[in-house]
Order: sequence, then structure tokens, then C-alpha cells
Amino acid sequence: MSWFSSLRRAIKAVFSPIKTYRRSRALGEAYRRFEDLKERGRFSEAVPYAEAVLALSIETYGEDTSWTAARLNDLAELHRARRDDAKAEPLYLRALTIFETVLGPEDPDVAEVLNSLASLYRERGDLEAAEPLFRRALKIFTQTLGSDYPDVAISLYNLARIYEARGIETVAETSYRRAIDIWERGQGSEDLDLVPWLRDYARLLRKTERADLAQSMEVRAAAIEAKNE
Repeated sequence: MSWFSSLRRAIKAVFSPIKTYRRSRALGEAYRRFEDLKERGRFSEAVPYAEAVLALSIETYGEDTSWTAARLNDLAELHRARRDDAKAEPLYLRALTIFETVLGPEDPDVAEVLNSLASLYRERGDLEAAEPLFRRALKIFTQTLGSDYPDVAISLYNLARIYEARGIETVAETSYRRAIDIWERGQGSEDLDLVPWLRDYARLLRKTERADLAQSMEVRAAAIEAKNE
């Protein structure tokens, strides 16, 4: 090895940590900005920051890592919020592939992406594509986190909406009731997130000609909203 090659290696060893620090700092700043804009519902403005976070994540940690997969999912969620399914879907699929490879096919992070991807399919009316993904997510959450975990309730609620749309009303009702029961036990009976669930369940009850029970669900939903104003 020549003296020049040795010198280059020595210089690289000295400055590489500085470069890494600067890159990590830029990543952190971009991520904070992305989170702030997302929380305020300014999704289009958040996209460039999410893209910067993703690029810096790949550069810092590599493409096939769970951190990078999570950032792909973040960007996909923004595009879905903007109703840009064409950009969201491939990002979800990339995130799913990386999570499955790195963490295994039964990891809760895999189930999170499955739920999001299934929601995208349901929102565009593709119930056949959505249902098996929701089912798989429910199975993963139940096996890894337990039957009373909030994500289990969310998966059940998502499936209830699928069953209702397909006209399988008995199964839909069971799923709505299980979802609401799990959420109440974990998050409380006056949690604001229950409001759309109660109203969706009430809609199903009216379809099946149980107006009295439907009205009680609607009254509950209104009371929760009023209390959380």
C-alpha cells in the first residue's frame, strides 16, 4: 500500500464520523419538520420532508432495514392522505417486503403495513384485495400482542366495514361489537375514537331494523363528542 493510499484512509477515518453526525442531524431535523406538518394536516407540505428523511435513512442505515421500511410507510401514509394512491401503493409494498424480510412475516410492524395497504384498497372499492390483508393483520396482532390489544380492535373494525359492504351483516355486527368492546376495555368508554365506530354500528343496526338499539349508539356517540369538545 502506497503512502498516499494510507493517507487517504486516515483522512476518511477522521472525517467519516463528522459526515455521519451531520447526516444524522439533518435527518432528525427533517423528521421533526415532517411530523409537525403531518400533525397539522398539511400533508402536501410534509411530503418533501418525508422524502428527505427517506433518502437520508437509506444513505445512513441502508435500504433493507426496518428503519427505512418505517420511513417508506410514513411517506405512503402522506400520499394516501392526499388521495394519491398511485404513489402510496408501491411505497407500502416496498415497506411490507422489507419488514417481512428483516423482521419476519408475523411481526406486528408487518401487520401495521398490511392494515394500511388494505385500507387503501378498501377506499378505492377493491374489497377482494382488502379483506385477506385485514384478516392477516388481525391474525398477526392477535398471536403476537394478545386478543385485547387496540390494534386487534382496529383490525376487527376494518373487517366489520368490509363485511357490511359485502352484505354479510351478521358477521359484520359481531366484528363491530368485538371491536367496540376491546377498545372500551383498553381506552375507556368515552374515548373519542369510539365515535365513528358507534355510528357505523348504528348504521348497520338501522339496516337490520333495530332502530332503538341504533339510536342508543348514536346517543352515546353524541355524548362522547360533547364531552370531548
